[in-house]
This record gives sequence, structure tokens and C-alpha cells, in this order.
Amino acid sequence: MFRSLAALAALGAASGLTAGEQGYLLQYEYETSTQEVSGHGQSSSGGTQSLAEHAIATTAEGLEIEYSIPGDPDEVRGNDMWMYPARVLVRPDGSKRLLNESEIIARRDLWLDEAGWTKEQCGRWLFTWTAVKIECDPQAVLESIEGYGLRPAPLRPGTQFELPEYGISGLLEDRGTRNGRQVLFLSAPVDPQTVRDQEARTREIVAEISGGTLPVDDTSSGSEIDASGTIEIEFEIDEAGLVWKKTETVEMLVTGLDRGDEERTAKRTLTRIPAAEADFE
Repeated sequence: MFRSLAALAALGAASGLTAGEQGYLLQYEYETSTQEVSGHGQSSSGGTQSLAEHAIATTAEGLEIEYSIPGDPDEVRGNDMWMYPARVLVRPDGSKRLLNESEIIARRDLWLDEAGWTKEQCGRWLFTWTAVKIECDPQAVLESIEGYGLRPAPLRPGTQFELPEYGISGLLEDRGTRNGRQVLFLSAPVDPQTVRDQEARTREIVAEISGGTLPVDDTSSGSEIDASGTIEIEFEIDEAGLVWKKTETVEMLVTGLDRGDEERTAKRTLTRIPAAEADFE
């Protein structure tokens, strides 16, 4: 019993939230740029997204947190309309379990009905102002939350950290302190196979949206494509282990593309803002 109470107390400290607190605004900012090596073309994009995080209760298993989209509900679009609010159990090891799945499924079914879609269309891609997947799996809510990356497993110097979307992993290094918080850093080379897989998936999505088909001789391996460069990840964490900021920076050269070689850069910054200091509009 005493061990359970100690673990619960440690969880509350590591989470940075206790039941009844107002919570945080999680802010995600991104910038991307693609430059053709030939100098003939360039494109860029950027934007900001936010997620509100509010503690509901502390239990023997972990911390119950509600995630919601801040601002005007009428401005919420796409899958976010049915995915949120979501109540999630966050365990001490960073693993998560969805707590209001039946409620989310009911919202999903209503969303599909109002859009005039059937469940047979789940998983398909369409184009509105950007490419959008018709997502229907309630567990995809957890993937959406994980995308903010501010409640991973406990982090410390020497921790093995993985970033599956980039196909990299490595040991976190101690880079001193900043703003009174410890800085952890990881640098790893770009994984060429991950880039090939992403290019193949992009071709499939474009073909689906346009109503076309991939050429018969098209292969998903993309063996002619190569990539080199560096991916850097930096965390700012407090004494309790709570992540306050996460920055991902990518610089790569991709060769062997039909459209020509490309230099690509991307920066994603995720920041935790106390509710009292945040703009939820």
C-alpha cells in the first residue's frame, strides 16, 4: 500500500498537474520549406495548432486528463470535430488509454452521417484546403495527442528516445539548462528508407485524391531515391520531469526524385503554456 501511495505521489509530481488544476495550452507551430536544387521551384508552409489539457482526477493507475480543442467550436474542422473532447488515462511510463471511447464513437457516427459518408469511406483521402484522411478509428485520438509530444515516457540524460515518424532513435544528451529547465538533445542522421516510404505513400494518396491510378511499373520501394541530412530534437524539462518545450529541426537533401533533387527543411516547436498565461481564443 505504501509503495502504491508513493508511486501515486511521484506520478503527480512528474505530471505537473493535479486534479482540479486549470491545466495548460499545448501549442504546436511548424514551418517547412522545399527548394529544388536546380533553383527552378520553391514551396513553403507553416501554421499553428493548439490543444487544451486539463486534469480531471488522480487515480491508482495514473492521471486522468481531458484534451479539447480551444476556441470557437464552430471553427473546428475535420476529424477534430468528433475526436475531442477526449478523456485519457496517462500512466507513469507515458502510456495512454482512452477513457470515453463510447462517447467518441457516438460523435464519430454523427459526424459521418452529417457529412453524408458511410463507414465504407473510412480511411479514404479527400482534398478540401489540404489533403484530409477520413479517420474513423477512435484510437486515432491517442495518435493525435501523441503528436504534441509533451507527455512522453520519463526523460533523462542517457534515455533511449525514438521518433518513429522519422525512423530514428538515439540516446538523449544533457545540454545544460535554459530558463531554469534542463535541456536534453538528440541528433541523428536522416533515414533514407523512411523517406522512400513517405514518398511512396504520398504517391498513393495523390492517386487516390485525383481518382487516378499508379503506373503499373510503379514500385513502393523507390530504390532510386536517396536522402542525407540531420534531424535534431531538443526538450526542455523541469525538475519534476514535465516537458515544457520540444523542438524538432530537419535538414535534408533528397535525390533521385522524378521532379528533381530537393533540399528540405522543417521545424516543429511544441510549447506548454500555463492556462493563466494562455490565449484560448
